Amino acid sequence: MFSRGATNRTAVKRRGLGLLAACFFAAWCPAGSASALQAEVTPRFSVPGNVLVCRAGGLVPTGMVLKGFGQTAPFYYSRSEGDWVALLAVPLTADQGTAPLEIDWSKGSHALSVVVGPDPYPATRSLKVRGLRRRLARAETSGDSVLLRRREEGDAPEPLWTGRFRWPLDGTITVTSPFGARREYNNGQAAWRHQGVDLRAAAGSPVRSANSGRVVLVRRSMALTGGTVVVDHGYGLVSCYFHLSTIGVRRGQYVRKGEALGMSGSSGLSNGPHLHFEMRLHGVAVSPLQWVGNPDERAANLSAPRAKAS
Repeated sequence: MFSRGATNRTAVKRRGLGLLAACFFAAWCPAGSASALQAEVTPRFSVPGNVLVCRAGGLVPTGMVLKGFGQTAPFYYSRSEGDWVALLAVPLTADQGTAPLEIDWSKGSHALSVVVGPDPYPATRSLKVRGLRRRLARAETSGDSVLLRRREEGDAPEPLWTGRFRWPLDGTITVTSPFGARREYNNGQAAWRHQGVDLRAAAGSPVRSANSGRVVLVRRSMALTGGTVVVDHGYGLVSCYFHLSTIGVRRGQYVRKGEALGMSGSSGLSNGPHLHFEMRLHGVAVSPLQWVGNPDERAANLSAPRAKAS
């Protein structure tokens, strides 16, 4: 056994060696050194509506964020990948060409970039709907649009989802109107981009949560989206379910992947029974196919980062 004095001398010696090693490491890799940070963004060639995944390793500064396309995304540590991860959305309005990104922290920054390719989505489609002007006016005066945008940004800072997302309908999935399509209504009375996918669904089909999360919006008769449920999956990621005929969840309720949210219908601005399924990252619409996979060809899974940066 060691004497108490010997133990204290050993502890002092170890602290001294630890302090010396820390000083050497700080001199070799000073805090805030961009050269000590290793980071990459995938995919390097992207298109509007895509999700960008930034992975960082090496000497990772505390409190760093990824900035780009008007968004600021914190980094999280992904135990499954052993890297710090941040996600950004490429907006449908993104210009073609090289787009700058930047990792920022209190004592420095690290420049990155991606190349945004041409818009791959379908040309303008003309649609006829009844009561368009009335519904647009109601959406404006009721505050529906403002409320929906606020909820589409999400509240939970930590990821709540796990693994791959699922389609919100059971059985065979048929996309009747793709993400990103240009739409014109009633000979130019209104025009906008389709920010989700329309899925074929008979009236009364069960609609299920695409992944775990918390219900942050429940509205049974919004002017444009009709019966509406929004689920917050954390880290600024939400899923939206529109035109529902009935709703079986309440705001604030935690739901698991596959749990029923309600039934499909044709409420709101709709020409017939279907489900509009939408996903947003930091409030920006992204293609749901990246999360759940194409009905004919599964897309690569985006791993959920699991622990927040300290």
